[in-house]
Amino acid sequence: MANRPSCRDVYIVDKTASGFEIYSSGGKVDAGADVSASIKDLRHDGNLEFLLDSGLGSITNRCSANWTAIFAWTGSGYTNVSDRYKDFYRQKLDSLNKVISGHGSSDHQRNKECLQAEAAKVQRFLGISSGAGIDQAIRLANSKDHSEREFAAEILGEIGTPKARKYLETLAKDSDGGVATTAKYGLSVLSRGPMQDAPIAFQRRQLQ
Repeated sequence: MANRPSCRDVYIVDKTASGFEIYSSGGKVDAGADVSASIKDLRHDGNLEFLLDSGLGSITNRCSANWTAIFAWTGSGYTNVSDRYKDFYRQKLDSLNKVISGHGSSDHQRNKECLQAEAAKVQRFLGISSGAGIDQAIRLANSKDHSEREFAAEILGEIGTPKARKYLETLAKDSDGGVATTAKYGLSVLSRGPMQDAPIAFQRRQLQ
C-alpha cells in the first residue's frame, strides 16, 4: 500500500474454513501507507500484533503528534490490547525522553512540542500522571500563534481533567475560528466520556 498517501482505512483479510473474513479500522491519514511495517511480533512469541497510529494533534507546518495503539487477535476479533503491552510504552517513553533532552538540529526543535505531547500521553496512559502535559498545553493556549492554540485545544481534550476543561472553555471563545471549533469539539467529546485514541476493535465487514 505504498504510494497511497491519503489512505486512512486499514483492512485485515483472514482466510477461514468457510471462506474469508474482512476486518477494517480507520486511522490517521496515511495509516495504510506501509501496513507491513506496522505488523510486529512484540513479544517474540510467534503471535503478531498490529500497531495503528492515530493523531493526537499537530502544529501547522511544524509537526504532528501521534499515538500508537496495539491490536491483536483475541479469539473473536482484532481488539485493542494496548494495556497488555506496558513494556512497549515504557520503552517508547524512554526513547522519546532521550530525543527531547538531546540538543539536536533545528528540525528537532521544530518537532519538540509534538514529541513532548507524545511523551505526556504515554505518561497518562501508564498512570504516571493523569495531568501530564497540562503545563505545556496551558503555555500553548496562551500563545499568539493560532496554530499553537489549536494544538493546545487538542492536547487539553486528550488530558480531560477539570483543569484542562477550564482552559478548553476559554479556547472555545477564541477569536480564531479553527481554535474555537477544536476546543468546542473537545468539550463535546469529553461530555460523552473519555476520549478514545484509537478504535476499540477492528469492525467485521460482511462480504458482498
